[in-house]
Amino acid sequence: GDREIVGEAVRRQGGALEFASAQLRGERGLVLEAACREADALQWASAALRTDDAFILEAIGMNSDVMKHAPARMLADHSFVRQAVLKRGGSLQWASYDLRDDPRLVFE
Repeated sequence: GDREIVGEAVRRQGGALEFASAQLRGERGLVLEAACREADALQWASAALRTDDAFILEAIGMNSDVMKHAPARMLADHSFVRQAVLKRGGSLQWASYDLRDDPRLVFE
């Protein structure tokens, strides 16, 4: 079915998520797989997944560059950014300017 075809496409190139149905763009496992391969694939995920803190943190755990597609409110949230940095230190580069310079965040 469509899930298998899209799944195979996403395994080859995460950006293939762009061409998936709205239903598949909301499927957590498929979107995680896409984002793991290619962080930019997150832009094609459903709004529900793109705004889900737990989902974004899970994806960051696989690919720190996912954080560049996180909503601004997450990038400016000390607690969220701290959790992201603990998962993948490279995610700090995508945090808000204020948090990137916050020594409490970097040295906690």
